[in-house]
Amino acid sequence: MTRSAMLVRVFTVVGWSLFAATSAAQDADVLTPDQIDRWVTSLGSQSFAERQEATRQLISGGSAVIEPLQEAIDLGDPETRMRAVMVIGRLAVSADRESRKQAQTVLATLSQSEDRMVRQMALQTISQLGEAMQDRAIDHLRSKGAEILIEEYWDGLQQARGYQILIGPKFRGTADDFGMLVWLEGQTKLTLVGEQIDDQVIEQVATMPSLYWLVVKRGVITNQSIVTLGRLKPLRYLHLYYVPIDDQCGDALVEMKGLVQLRLFGTRISRDKGEWANQAMTSTEVDWRNGACLLY
Repeated sequence: MTRSAMLVRVFTVVGWSLFAATSAAQDADVLTPDQIDRWVTSLGSQSFAERQEATRQLISGGSAVIEPLQEAIDLGDPETRMRAVMVIGRLAVSADRESRKQAQTVLATLSQSEDRMVRQMALQTISQLGEAMQDRAIDHLRSKGAEILIEEYWDGLQQARGYQILIGPKFRGTADDFGMLVWLEGQTKLTLVGEQIDDQVIEQVATMPSLYWLVVKRGVITNQSIVTLGRLKPLRYLHLYYVPIDDQCGDALVEMKGLVQLRLFGTRISRDKGEWANQAMTSTEVDWRNGACLLY
């Protein structure tokens, strides 16, 4: 077995055991540039304990460590490159949106690397992130107050997982925490309630890969959120209760051609616009009312 192949196997064992040990959400530590350089150098240390400590320290450093790690992947020895990919993989599942976004972009680039070992590790990381992150996202969202029911269903080919999620006024998370929703694959029904539901939250919701049913009640979303939701191709049911959208979002609603059902209760959309939407959306059941929603 070549050294590169052996390191890829070690990466699987060490990397994901480390992932499990550090999976709880945590704020990024502030590391100075000198500290980052020292820990990056230590990734290739002769001491296993020092290599492990360097890996943990860099994981805690957030987005600030990503560029130095990329340089290490380009120039470092095999051990350093392996652990640098490992750290970037861990940052790709960070609760911090900026760290997560940057790391995922870097992983995608590394998956096309001409370096066979780096390419294999990046592809392996990407393939394993999904399943690991679904469980981590559920735990993280529940810790913030979300109610999540996991359902098993048959998708025609195999057993699959789906979700019913309620995020209400007692949810203690930020917009970054809503970003964890992107990891939930499988048919998802999401109910959002309360004034913390704004355009920024909807931007995160619009990244969900399999959201087919969305309820928003008493949020403070604007017409921009309707435009944003137009990106959700799997969305079939959209129920909007007591949110301050108005007639200006009519065209954006009509463009949501995949909708089976649209409910507009207690919005600022006029009766005339509601009737217009009903006529224009020929494949959608449109229900417009001034109010009369007693849910939650």
